[in-house]
Amino acid sequence: MSREGEVQTLSDSPPDDGTSKLEKELTAIRKRRSKGDRRRFPSAIEDFVLISGFIYGAFYALLIFSMSGGLMGTSTALDHAASKTFLDPSGECQEVTDEPWIHIYPDNDNERFSIGVYNLPTGVANVSMTLIAMDVMGEGTDVLSSQVEENFSVGSNGSLGTVFSFHELPPGPYELSVRVAMEPPEDSEEGATVEG
Repeated sequence: MSREGEVQTLSDSPPDDGTSKLEKELTAIRKRRSKGDRRRFPSAIEDFVLISGFIYGAFYALLIFSMSGGLMGTSTALDHAASKTFLDPSGECQEVTDEPWIHIYPDNDNERFSIGVYNLPTGVANVSMTLIAMDVMGEGTDVLSSQVEENFSVGSNGSLGTVFSFHELPPGPYELSVRVAMEPPEDSEEGATVEG
């Protein structure tokens, strides 16, 4: 009986084509949400995927911040190790721990170039910095703007740092050339050569 004494016919009854299954599932979801599910947190596969995602994200953030924040210094060991894995499909990166290299970047706030030279052998480094004003009008008149030569004693750490000021120069295109020549230490024997 559905309404005030009416007899329910077969056409009024709910169909058994899966609608009742849907109603049962919805009822189970309502019960679970209304009274709360008392299961422990890491029990379903989704929970473990979520936890592993948080761990991976924290590990990735730690690596990025340690590399960009200078905690790893000038080391390229992590890049070199990662280039041998599937993470870097472009091939193995070049290891710079054995060969000398120069790092030059502009420090616009202080109007100077900062220059760092790394992996040098022990000795005296003669650093020659030349700044040339480039040809703008097409007349082929490149002009030497500034040239500085400095000598540095390179110890066991094999690195040196210096700056090259461009405060007094007018705006325009320039070419900076840095050349490093190594000589044996002053207290070495005559005719000694520098390895590296």
